[in-house]
Amino acid sequence: MRTVLLALLGLVLGAVGSVFLLFFGYIVFTLVTDYHDFEGATAMGLFSMSPVIALIGAIAGAVVLPQITRRKPS
Repeated sequence: MRTVLLALLGLVLGAVGSVFLLFFGYIVFTLVTDYHDFEGATAMGLFSMSPVIALIGAIAGAVVLPQITRRKPS
């Protein structure tokens, strides 16, 4: 039961975290390179990619979080 709940928590954290990282990375990229997106095409492209990025992050989070927090036999 503990593993299932950790997998669900990893699913949510992975989905939210990966989309946050995508948009935060875009903001940092625009600040560092002094890039100006006047039409908003790049931001719309990132917005359309965000469900796929969230799915990949959710799968990774659901697999990795239970592995990290696994109890070690003593």
